Amino acid sequence: MKREKKLIFFCWLIYFTAYLGRYSYNSNINYFMSWYGVNHASAGTVTTFFFFAYGVGQIVHGLLCKHYPRRYVLSGALLVSAICNLSLFFPIPFAIIKYLWMVNGIVQSMLWPTLIYLLGKNLCQQNIKRAVVTMSTTIGGGTLVIYGVSALLSLFDGFRFCFLFSAIALTAVSVVSFFRYPLLVTDHREDLVEEEEAKQGRLPLKAGFIITVVIMCVFAVVDNLVGEGLRSWVPSILKEKYSLPNGISILLTLCLPVLGFFGTALVVSLRKHFQSVISLCGVLFAFATLCMLAVVALMNTSHWVLTLCCMSLISCMMSGVNNVVTSMMPLTMRDKMNPGLLTGILNGSCYVGSTISSFGLGWIADLFDWNGVFTLLLVACAVPFVISIIVSTVGAVRRRGEKKTAE
Repeated sequence: MKREKKLIFFCWLIYFTAYLGRYSYNSNINYFMSWYGVNHASAGTVTTFFFFAYGVGQIVHGLLCKHYPRRYVLSGALLVSAICNLSLFFPIPFAIIKYLWMVNGIVQSMLWPTLIYLLGKNLCQQNIKRAVVTMSTTIGGGTLVIYGVSALLSLFDGFRFCFLFSAIALTAVSVVSFFRYPLLVTDHREDLVEEEEAKQGRLPLKAGFIITVVIMCVFAVVDNLVGEGLRSWVPSILKEKYSLPNGISILLTLCLPVLGFFGTALVVSLRKHFQSVISLCGVLFAFATLCMLAVVALMNTSHWVLTLCCMSLISCMMSGVNNVVTSMMPLTMRDKMNPGLLTGILNGSCYVGSTISSFGLGWIADLFDWNGVFTLLLVACAVPFVISIIVSTVGAVRRRGEKKTAE
């Protein structure tokens, strides 16, 4: 039991650190636009390359992670990500950055399916809930730290040192990962699980489960379209719409990951009242839709504090949805499907939304200003809410029909 708790922390540390090397560019996107003289679309292309590589990689590695030499994959991925970050510490040509960040996306995409697979295969049932809650804090924690470091370094015009910081952290955890892995993960435990599954055999996937996965993939796309869109572009929005300095804009963006922690606690609490993950996500999207409507109404006013509060609440809801999609569903449904594969499919869908958000939202901002961007995001939030109502209605009608038939 003690070993399992250490394993959860081990996986948390790896993915928390990975976020430092993932958002080091996003947190400094304003500086890259100023330094290289590029527009929103060009600056967003860098993260588009990352998210595209990451999304495709999630699905591929979800299929293959059970066959990987996981000790070497985890430490190797962190080390390559460190090299990519270190490269941006130097004033390299802007045209090269997107390719470096694509490599960063490829290696980082190995991490989440592999970590979820490890947890699914090495934890007893009572520690699964602990793992769901713990792993969900990596996103908010990593984002909070890297944006905080970026804001601090911006005071000294040293934004490039953010990449040096990330490279050092990634390298350190890579070394720790390599030497700690054999002490926390035993092949014997995984072999027992595989042997038990082979004896029992997984039941064929039911149509209802497949439909649920498809719908959750749609929710995942919207979740990251909105969530990543806010994390990437809020500093630019605060600077351009409300004339706030770069450092202050980055610092205020910390409100998003801070409230993201509450999103995790919220879904864990709400899960007790919702049997369906679709209905649970529908409630979160409903609240996000209302907040997005408020943002659209406030966009042309001077009330940036209210606007930021609404954006932070939206980020909280999206963090909750992300927790359901990438942690709760794969780990609690590991008896129905390989958790590494399921998280690869769902997280890969998330990064379809991320890919669209980086270039797409930047392109729309260049053409129609930020008002057009938030009108699109308003519609995007409303779609999953409507889908959840339809699914719930159909389910209620079906259950009523089955009850009458039984009587």
